[in-house]
Amino acid sequence: MEAPRVRLNGHRVTLQPVSEELYRLMRYWFGLGWPAFLAILGIFYLMVFKPVLA
Repeated sequence: MEAPRVRLNGHRVTLQPVSEELYRLMRYWFGLGWPAFLAILGIFYLMVFKPVLA
């Protein structure tokens, strides 16, 4: 089976299947993104509510 071909502004583009390495990197990106997102939420909480620490 041949990959589909698309014409974009006069240039021929051949679509290829995504590699397993890309899926692995996407899983890393997603997995490491959650702790970063939660950290940003924590910083936002500290800025808005200004709790007294200690």
